Amino acid sequence: MLPVVLFCLFAASIKTQEHHLKEYFEIQTYLGNESNTGTILVYACAATLFLPVYITLVPVLFLFVWMLASKECRKAAKALPAFGFLLAFFALVLAVPAVYGNWLGVFTGAVFIVLMTAGLGFRVILKKWQYERALSLVGAGSVFGFLTALVQALANLGNSKFRPGSVTVNPNYYAALAALAALVCVYKIACGSPFKILYGVLLLMNLYGMELADCRSATAALLFSIVVFFLFNRQKKLLILSACLVGLFMAAILFFPELMGRFAHVTKDIGVRRSLWEAGAAGILQAPVFGKGTFAFIFNNNPTRVGFYPHSHNLVIEFVLNYGLAGAALFGVYAVRLLNPSRIGAEPAVRRHFALAAGVCAYTLAHGMLDCTLYWPSVLLTTLLLVSSARPGEGVPTLRAKKILSRFWKKPGSGQKIQG
Repeated sequence: MLPVVLFCLFAASIKTQEHHLKEYFEIQTYLGNESNTGTILVYACAATLFLPVYITLVPVLFLFVWMLASKECRKAAKALPAFGFLLAFFALVLAVPAVYGNWLGVFTGAVFIVLMTAGLGFRVILKKWQYERALSLVGAGSVFGFLTALVQALANLGNSKFRPGSVTVNPNYYAALAALAALVCVYKIACGSPFKILYGVLLLMNLYGMELADCRSATAALLFSIVVFFLFNRQKKLLILSACLVGLFMAAILFFPELMGRFAHVTKDIGVRRSLWEAGAAGILQAPVFGKGTFAFIFNNNPTRVGFYPHSHNLVIEFVLNYGLAGAALFGVYAVRLLNPSRIGAEPAVRRHFALAAGVCAYTLAHGMLDCTLYWPSVLLTTLLLVSSARPGEGVPTLRAKKILSRFWKKPGSGQKIQG
């Protein structure tokens, strides 16, 4: 039933947003020429993602206020595809926990809305070349996160179980940030950046940062996301190479687990996760339609045999537990329109941005099978920035799958190389 509802909502969102395209392009032109303040705020958000979260939130709050205060930004956001569905989702995020008395959910839901509004700012303010510059700032900013993790690791050399969290409170959260920065580096190198050597160094640095954090799910998810990126960017040789690396990685886990660090204990840890998933699923049955708000897992006070955890360690279960099937449907429509899959058959300059967004989504969903790192504001903001490249009107003029797929493996053409 849910897929049918999603399809109907998706079709309705396409129909209701067609008349906004002309207005959007006019506003986007104005913003690109005039909105220096907004651009600076977005750059500040990108540059501070690997700093302590209280520093990151300063430009985010200013960007949130700017989005509300700027008439042009409000108009541009309103013209985005499925914007009405996002507003309905925001209302659900705030109203449902208030009904249940989940005040932690009300507060964190409000923070979530602020972060999502900043994500809207990324979309309506940045032009294509500014988006590329923001990605470069993410790569540069990752240096501070790595150095912080390295200092923490060196300060705890005698503790074999220590895992540095860098600028976050959890090593898994830092690993997620480092993985997204590594994916940006892969994107820059694969798409012809003139600074390939620099991004190669940044890639190795972030991979070593992930090794210090020793997050197994982030490592596996990054490898999967790189395969997805090369698939949609039509780089066949690199696709085959990355797929082979994933195969070797999986074989090493199966046949030589003692050489793979914490991967040797994956069976035991999956058992712990399973108890959390069962508790989360039981919570979903209590309020399947609208959920009970953000951090419903804590609000339900689910008893598990492994003690207290703040969430269910599964992104899908956590999302439905918090916002119900209704929230999943509303946000699902907005997310699909945000990604704009019709960009698969577009020109190289547009397609490579979709490939990066697809890789980020693949990483988020794969890592989300075992953890909920999007609860950390910097991880959510980085994800929103990396998928914010889509613009209304891009892609092939029809959403028919046959036409899109017929263009998928055609010779991509030279296109224009990225700048920076």
